[in-house]
Amino acid sequence: MHVFGAVCYAYVQGSKKLQPRSKEGIFVGYDMYKNSPAYLVYYPESMKVERVRCVKFFDSTEFDNENRQIDEEVDSLPRNTSYGEQQAGTDENIEPAIPPVEGEVRYPTRPHNKPAYLSEYVVESITDSSANVAIDYCYRMNDIPACYSQAVNSTDSARWKKAMDEEFDSPVSNETFTLTMVRPNREIVGGKWVYMIKSGPNAEEIYKAR
Repeated sequence: MHVFGAVCYAYVQGSKKLQPRSKEGIFVGYDMYKNSPAYLVYYPESMKVERVRCVKFFDSTEFDNENRQIDEEVDSLPRNTSYGEQQAGTDENIEPAIPPVEGEVRYPTRPHNKPAYLSEYVVESITDSSANVAIDYCYRMNDIPACYSQAVNSTDSARWKKAMDEEFDSPVSNETFTLTMVRPNREIVGGKWVYMIKSGPNAEEIYKAR
């Protein structure tokens, strides 16, 4: 299990040689759709939540273990050394080879602006950026219809109809089935539309229907 709100780096698919192989984001949860192994990563720059499978995490636990190990090494070093009177000296302080490390780990912070569609909601009292991410993700998930009637009656009905038409025309254009008559005493198995919104290569929203 990873810490909610931890800094992570998601693998960028299709990147070229001189392009970055990963993108920094914030871990906001797991994709629970059909037991998917993907993680939910929020990108503050584009204010998008994407599903990513290959993710490198930097949890606070890892930093705490490193700091604890450094502190133990610092404590084991001699702080000062006393010389005898034959060397006509007073005690000489030896500085530790490793500087003390503060216990608190600070992550880089970036300004997070509230999305335009949240202008009607009172979220100014929320100071944790991870809470704003959760509100943003829940708001988007609530816009995804759960059935056909919700899709055709939603404000984005035109985009959902286009997505269903593309899915319906795909097997027809690829000639992956043959239309036949139903045999006697045979039952027709029904189906159900499943809708989702994905992010394109330029962070645009792509409506999908299956």
